[in-house]
Amino acid sequence: MPVRFAFLFIVAWIAALPVRGTHILGGQLYYDHLGADAYAVTLKLYRDCGPNNTNGTDFDLSAEIGVFDASGTYLFSQFLSFPGGVPVWATLSDPCLTVPPTICVEEATYSGIFTLPGGTGGYVLSYQRCCRTPIILNLNAPDTQGITCTVLVPDVSITGDNSSPRFETYPPIAMCVNEPMVFDHSAVDPDGDSLVYALCAPFQGGDQLNPLPSPPDPPGYVGVIYALGYSALDPINGSPAMNVD
Repeated sequence: MPVRFAFLFIVAWIAALPVRGTHILGGQLYYDHLGADAYAVTLKLYRDCGPNNTNGTDFDLSAEIGVFDASGTYLFSQFLSFPGGVPVWATLSDPCLTVPPTICVEEATYSGIFTLPGGTGGYVLSYQRCCRTPIILNLNAPDTQGITCTVLVPDVSITGDNSSPRFETYPPIAMCVNEPMVFDHSAVDPDGDSLVYALCAPFQGGDQLNPLPSPPDPPGYVGVIYALGYSALDPINGSPAMNVD
C-alpha cells in the first residue's frame, strides 16, 4: 500500500525524570495475546538525538503504561524498563547526496507482560509524554505539545484471541527536495484481520507544566494543534497533496 510522504511525516507519529522534553518524534503502542489473560505489550518510541533536541532530552528510564477499563476508569499502571536506544539510519535515494549531520533519530522498544482478565468489557492502554522536537514545522509550538500512544484491547471472552496491528517500517527520515516520495506504510496484523487506513491527527499528551502525567490521562484524547496552513488531512505542503492509496 504506497503512501505519499515527506520528511516531517514523523509527526504522525518516557517514566523516571519529570522534565520538559524537546525530543519526541513519534511512537506506537501494540500488544500480542499470549493466551489466557497474558498480553505482551510493546511501546516503540522515537526521539530526536540531534542538536534540534534543544534540551538534550534522552529516553526515560521507564515508561508508564496506564490501564483503563472500557468506560475510561483508571485501573492500574505498569512501568516498562528502558532497554537502551538504537540508531535509526537516514538514507537518501540519490547516492550523490548526503544526509545532513544534524539529522539523528533513535528508537527505544519498551516491553512487558500484562495480565488483563476477560469478561470485563475490554481495556484501553495509554502512554503519554511531552514534548515534541521543535524542528517540526507543521505543528503550532511543537515543543509545547506532547504525545499519547494508546490502544484498545477488546474483551477476549467476546472476541477470542486477538493481537493488535503494528507498523513494522519507520517512515523515511530524510528525502530530497522536489522529488516524489512513495512509501509503503502498511501495517501488519498477526491475526490476519482486515485493516483500514486513513489520515488523522496524532494525539496530544502531557504539556510543559505536566510533561509526564502519572498516571496517564484517561481516554478522550485531543489531537495536536497544527500550524497555519496544515491539517490532519493536509499535513504536508506537497504537490500532489499527501494521500493514502
